[in-house]
Amino acid sequence: RSLLDSGFRRMRQSAFGPPTGGCTACLASLNRTSGVLSIANLGDSGALVLRGAQVILESRPQQIDFNYPYQLSVNPDGRIGEITPERADVYTTP
Repeated sequence: RSLLDSGFRRMRQSAFGPPTGGCTACLASLNRTSGVLSIANLGDSGALVLRGAQVILESRPQQIDFNYPYQLSVNPDGRIGEITPERADVYTTP
């Protein structure tokens, strides 16, 4: 989640001004030493972790309403939308 938050903040502080628009996001990070996989998912992007044929983890979509997923967004006037990176669901798996 901290990587998603950092990237969103940096994008908003761009020298060219923040772009207008929105997106869902799914980020994953594998700690090679411990083998722990961490996933941050916001909106209806998603992650599915399989080991062999077994489902180890499946993220759940985040939606405000049908076909209206959470999105990180910047409005044309530069204001950020109501959904922030802190709203991302975080999953870990050993």
